[in-house]
Amino acid sequence: MSIRSGAGPHYRVVQWASGNIGSRALRAVVEHPDLMPAGLYVHTPDKAGRDAGELYGLGPTGVIATHDIDEIVALGADRVLYMPRACDMDEVCRLPASGANIATTRGEFHRAAGLDTAVRERVEAACESGKSSIHSTGSSPGFITEALPLALSSIQRRLDGLRTCPGSGAVLGVRGADVRRVTRRTQGGHTDPLVLRSQ
Repeated sequence: MSIRSGAGPHYRVVQWASGNIGSRALRAVVEHPDLMPAGLYVHTPDKAGRDAGELYGLGPTGVIATHDIDEIVALGADRVLYMPRACDMDEVCRLPASGANIATTRGEFHRAAGLDTAVRERVEAACESGKSSIHSTGSSPGFITEALPLALSSIQRRLDGLRTCPGSGAVLGVRGADVRRVTRRTQGGHTDPLVLRSQ
């Protein structure tokens, strides 16, 4: 993998989709000294044409959001952070074929062997032709596996272990009302319900 940009930030990065996860990733790119925001793909047409930073309270970045994949491909970015709500294999194949490496939170890529054979072969061919890669990482939406365990463990006097088991019910994001009851173990080995109430 080569770096296409010259002096300055090491990687030119496109943020693909700007929902809950994507907007946080965009903020991380804007704030990171080794990354330069190069583009923003948005699914909502009314966001197109607006400055990416101003859409999310980051101040002007000079990066104008677009709803056109051709504009994104033409940028020649080093990386694309692919974080849409639904995975589109035509998009997925077009991006690495253009030479951009993809980092994604999409679950389809957590285990490549689980992909349909024809789809996997298409993706592999796109990566080979663009000399690029796809890296599947993180949890989406991340609340249950990352934030909630830290919050719950902070109220413990002693914590001997912590195990999280992500499930399929978290796909659309977690709302306060979805988190109802968590069990805690008392000193005597009994379990007591710890009720989390939402406003």
